[in-house]
Amino acid sequence: MNNFLFSMDFGKRVLSSCFLIFIALISLFTNQYILTITLILLIAILTYEWICITENIDNKLLFATKILINIIIFLLSIMSIVWSLSFYLVITFLHFFSKKYPKISTIYIYLGPLYLCFPLIFLYSMYLYSDKGIELVVWCLLVVWFTDTFAYLGGNIFQGKKLVPSISPKKTWSGFLSGLIGGVIISLFTFIYYNQNIYYAIIFGLLASLFAQFGDLLESYIKRIHSIKNSGNLIPGHGGMLDRLDSLLTCSCLVYISYNLVFK
Repeated sequence: MNNFLFSMDFGKRVLSSCFLIFIALISLFTNQYILTITLILLIAILTYEWICITENIDNKLLFATKILINIIIFLLSIMSIVWSLSFYLVITFLHFFSKKYPKISTIYIYLGPLYLCFPLIFLYSMYLYSDKGIELVVWCLLVVWFTDTFAYLGGNIFQGKKLVPSISPKKTWSGFLSGLIGGVIISLFTFIYYNQNIYYAIIFGLLASLFAQFGDLLESYIKRIHSIKNSGNLIPGHGGMLDRLDSLLTCSCLVYISYNLVFK
């Protein structure tokens, strides 16, 4: 076994993860207002990091405007997701007929709110309006956390063949499979705790873990084509906030769609 478990980087990663888990649980189990404030702060940080990755701008007013737009998109979802989507479409329409950007830059300008805001809106919507909202959000968070942790540990311990070296040179098949195992295990425990169908636990635990790892690879791809290693340096051992939440952003979309199609 490698001695990475005793490395300074791994120690920082563990402490950072524990702190973020603590913040997430406090936000979920305190009240709606604390959670709303936490999500607003997250969206502001994620938007800032996204702009730093995908757009070459240094105008502070433009930064602030883009952050404010994404916060408004999120807040409108309290009334209805339709309001959020409508506002996004209006802003996109207005931008389309304004200043011209290079094609690749324009794609990421339009993708930003969809990628950053709506996954968190989906989680928030389930939290507010579903009978099992907190349970769903907790399950989603646990699957993402265990997938990330098992993938990291499995990849470093077993190593082996690279998964997609052109996108993420450090990720391995052993890490990928370990992540799937971790996601399914915690999904089973969570479903058993809440007295839910264990077959659903396996199926959706596997799917959620797959989506979580796809989210990690998606963010790695976006960073790679923009020649960026980390989305930021806010979180010791992880990088930026986007580096930590990339898996959650894709997984939450799956959970929201699955809940509305299968369980609602």
